[in-house]
Amino acid sequence: PDDSGRSDTLLLARLDPGAGTASLLSVPRDLLVSDPATGADVRVNELGAAAQVAVAESQLGVPVDHVVEVGPDGFRALVDLVGGVEVRVDAAVRDTESGLFLDELGCVTLDGEEAVALVRSRHRETLDDSGRWVVDPMGDLGRAATQRAVVVAALADLAGPVDPISVDRLAGWLAEHVTVDAALEGGDLADLVRAALAVDPAAVTVAQLPVTTAPGDASRFAVDEGLAPEVVDAFRAGQPVP
Repeated sequence: PDDSGRSDTLLLARLDPGAGTASLLSVPRDLLVSDPATGADVRVNELGAAAQVAVAESQLGVPVDHVVEVGPDGFRALVDLVGGVEVRVDAAVRDTESGLFLDELGCVTLDGEEAVALVRSRHRETLDDSGRWVVDPMGDLGRAATQRAVVVAALADLAGPVDPISVDRLAGWLAEHVTVDAALEGGDLADLVRAALAVDPAAVTVAQLPVTTAPGDASRFAVDEGLAPEVVDAFRAGQPVP
């Protein structure tokens, strides 16, 4: 959730410990869904965690076993815990609303504060060859793609032999910064940490839930009923997402 308590990022994650693989499916925060309690059309990020789970299961067709909530401070702490995340910068980028400003080109290591500014950027501008700042037309969908990439980068920094020290460090971060459901609190959290550490970052599949512009509201999205079922079916089965 962001500072207002609303979900800034919604990611469905599928973890297969036996195969050492994982899949990430982004759900746009501006997706219009039916409120499970009232039936009214609402943005999915206006709902609480329990209602979002109900939406994922009944309206998107993705069963949810566990819920993990991380705020900006927690994400910032995670990036600093792994020593930063490395990104490739091909041109100067900025977002005056999120505080993003990167003008060093090439491979750059971002600290927690810079990474938060990057993943929260939805009004990103790029400096072109003529010296003009050009707005990224992808907006929130572009931000979601960045978020998936940064999550994979963080996994890459955590990857390696699953040793007790690594598990303890990540478990400490979880205890301080992450809210989880009752089942994870009951003892499955350590298993989840070990499974996440065992994932090969190269085996992580990332995708965006196919959406289209909502009828009558160009600032909102609706599920693309033609493309979404194939993507959701592949995600749910642990298969490559088309």
